Amino acid sequence: MVWLSIPKRNRASCLIIYIAYGAEIAIGDWNEEEGLALKKQLGDRIRFRKCDASKWDDLLALFHDTWTAFGVIHTVISNAGISFPDTSLTEDEYNEAGVLLPPDLRSIDVNLNAHIYIIKCALHYFKKWPTVQCQIVLTASAGSFFPAPPVYTYCAAKAGVVALMRGFRSEVVKKNATINIVAPWLTSTQLTGLVVLF
Repeated sequence: MVWLSIPKRNRASCLIIYIAYGAEIAIGDWNEEEGLALKKQLGDRIRFRKCDASKWDDLLALFHDTWTAFGVIHTVISNAGISFPDTSLTEDEYNEAGVLLPPDLRSIDVNLNAHIYIIKCALHYFKKWPTVQCQIVLTASAGSFFPAPPVYTYCAAKAGVVALMRGFRSEVVKKNATINIVAPWLTSTQLTGLVVLF
């Protein structure tokens, strides 16, 4: 199992359940301190690698390390996400020459583009064991389905995650895999301290 990003609240709870059922888990997250603490808490069945989900080389290295260690990847859970008020869309900001600056697209990079990278990596490594049923689970958001200002690009990216799942679902079945999303509403994470509503 490859898990992208560490769920902040009760982060060990679901992993303890997976381990109880025999899972070996690789986690990729940018927060090395929390990742290593989680590995120490849960033991040898957890592997951790510092990883920026918006960077292709980081993801490819995570998947390669996981496949090398475990021999097969059954499940990929992509939980990466960032959010911040998109003031760069609604407020004019200028460089030192007085030229209008472009909007900040980091939310698209993490909340949508990273999922595209993750799907590509997952399908590549699933092919190495074509007889094994595999699955991808992507984290979307309730914000995928309705407006939630001021996180405009977050909502757009998460709507894109829903579209990715819909676009891929009939194709991944042909590869002995499934793809699904979860779309949580406001949960107690690092994101909720940054926005009122998403």
